[in-house]
Amino acid sequence: MIAHRFAAAAEGGDRAAMASLFADDVTYHTPATIADLHGKDLTLRFLAEGTRIVDDLEYTDQVSDDERAILFWRGMLDRRELLGATVLADEDGGLIHDITVLQRPWAVAATFRDTTLRALADVVPLPAWELDGHGVSVPNADAGIGQRPGGALALAPNVAFHSPILTKAVYGQENVGALVKLIDGIQGVRTYIARFTSTNRLIEYWNCTIDGHLQQGLDVFELDDDGTVANQTTWLRPWPVVTLLRDRAMAAKPPFLTADYWLLPAAVDPALVANDSADRSGSAGHPVPGPRARAARRGRPVGGQEPESGAEFPAKRLLDGTVALVTGASSGIGAATASALAAHGAAVGLAARRRDRLNTVAAGIRHRGGTALVLESDITDEQQATEAVERTVTELGRLDTLVNDAGVMLLGPAVGAPLKEWQQMVELNVLGLLYCAHAALPHLLRAAQDEPRRVADMVNVSSAAGRVARNGSGVYSLTKFGIGAFSESLRQELVDRHVRISLVEPGAVETELASHNRPEIRRRISEQFESFERLQSEDVAAAITYIVTRPLRIAVNELLIRPTEER
Repeated sequence: MIAHRFAAAAEGGDRAAMASLFADDVTYHTPATIADLHGKDLTLRFLAEGTRIVDDLEYTDQVSDDERAILFWRGMLDRRELLGATVLADEDGGLIHDITVLQRPWAVAATFRDTTLRALADVVPLPAWELDGHGVSVPNADAGIGQRPGGALALAPNVAFHSPILTKAVYGQENVGALVKLIDGIQGVRTYIARFTSTNRLIEYWNCTIDGHLQQGLDVFELDDDGTVANQTTWLRPWPVVTLLRDRAMAAKPPFLTADYWLLPAAVDPALVANDSADRSGSAGHPVPGPRARAARRGRPVGGQEPESGAEFPAKRLLDGTVALVTGASSGIGAATASALAAHGAAVGLAARRRDRLNTVAAGIRHRGGTALVLESDITDEQQATEAVERTVTELGRLDTLVNDAGVMLLGPAVGAPLKEWQQMVELNVLGLLYCAHAALPHLLRAAQDEPRRVADMVNVSSAAGRVARNGSGVYSLTKFGIGAFSESLRQELVDRHVRISLVEPGAVETELASHNRPEIRRRISEQFESFERLQSEDVAAAITYIVTRPLRIAVNELLIRPTEER
């Protein structure tokens, strides 16, 4: 516990106290977004969401000089430890004009990013949350040499390095030295902003660029009496650039980093941590508090269908021996459905454009003992859609279930609408689905004649907008009505061949779908849905899982699922 007014307001969830700390023109460099947030209202909303989802938030230490204060904290997110550093600067007249938040480790920060994105997509557009496509280049081993004034610090023989791109510490002079050199080669030259020194500790605050994208970092070095580094801990932001760093470090395949260094860390079992634990300590030696249960307010899966995020999958499951392909699997309903199907035993192909997000979903599935295949693909391209299906069959052995979830919703008046938006919806919502269905049908028909289930499923995710067209949703509804017509016709065609065609029509769901719209449309969407609690992605995933786990004699042709209070 530290005595700082920001820490006290954050730990206590005191929004009024928090609001009194910031200038109206404050700039917030968030841990999750590429773009900075400007203004008091947006900053407070993001901070409120962050403190809402992090359990047992505790500020453990601080350093400061005349220009800034750095506050270190820890908390629990979905029963995993999230660590952070908050940098407060430009405190002019007692008001904060600049705030920066850095986090570690990468995998838990990914959960933070995804959760805040869902909550804030209506006010922070999607491009702020992600990089444009990036390749994986070979690190330049000499790029970072000499970047630190005074040269690299000497490492103790048994040094430990807590890197934000890993989920376990790396130990030993040789391994830590190699990892630091690898990271330096990716990041290139740093600009050092501030240094803080005390007995046996050095803190350095810096920034650099990777492919022109800003990365900010904070290193805490704990030193032995001879000045060598005994322990190094690093925090970084923003998450998309940290992902770029992680991808390139992983591509280099350091031999001392096995697969478990990159995966989602194990969840903490609340039953084993009954109260605040005084025998576990972080990098600064502060006790780590035990987690509190706040699962209800964060939308757990319906009916207990899906295991908790850290739990291993059960030994015997309804979809054992089957293979599923889910499109749109990088986020929202698609990601939740992929995890739910894997929890029931299916090996899952994950198709979407964003490889970094697919890797996160796949890591979670594999961590719990499942099988996941990452398929970076744009299904609006017929060849890529077909390849996603064929790779699933080739690498996983068959195809029993296709979930067509990929889609885009671009709303607004038809008069004056950008024609490109209409084309985009037709290309993804209709043609993308048709490309995948066409490629998958021969394999689904084959699986339906075979063990273990002698039935196959195609689930097409539509929308309540596919039942009722409303002002401003004309082309979106057109695409969803079309999906419904195609699904019913195909159902009748295949009814005797044991391939079940199901249509799922969700109402309002809390996903990033609305974030693709123009700012004025996002505001209208937010106002329309702010009066009731929307569905969670896991709610729809549970419905899809129910459909595909029915025995052969049951076919769920159509399922409409809405929030209780949606009119």
